[in-house]
Amino acid sequence: MLLRYQTTELQGALIAEDHFTGGTWREILAVLDGCEDAPYLVVLSDFCADKWVQMYEAGVFDVLTHPLSAERLLQCLTVAQGRWRHRKEKARLQEQSHIVLDEYIDEDLKRLADSSRFV
Repeated sequence: MLLRYQTTELQGALIAEDHFTGGTWREILAVLDGCEDAPYLVVLSDFCADKWVQMYEAGVFDVLTHPLSAERLLQCLTVAQGRWRHRKEKARLQEQSHIVLDEYIDEDLKRLADSSRFV
């Protein structure tokens, strides 16, 4: 089962079973790695400590076990959404700071070039 949980209120998470027809969580993670603004991957799985360690080390956001409670799912998705929005905002601010810094450097270099004409 592969679910994209994305609404106007809550986005930033992709939910998948650890194995499903046509793929695995690793294949999804590989695709997400190449995506800009990728959602976090939440995997639904049976309890297995070794498998969980592999998932977390590979970059899975969270692992939820069966039977799945609505409360736990909502908690996980809410945290994922908050982190996803934070990541997007951080990238936006970093981009803006680079633009402002580049403009400042360009203006400074222009002033320096203008002032050196009179030396």
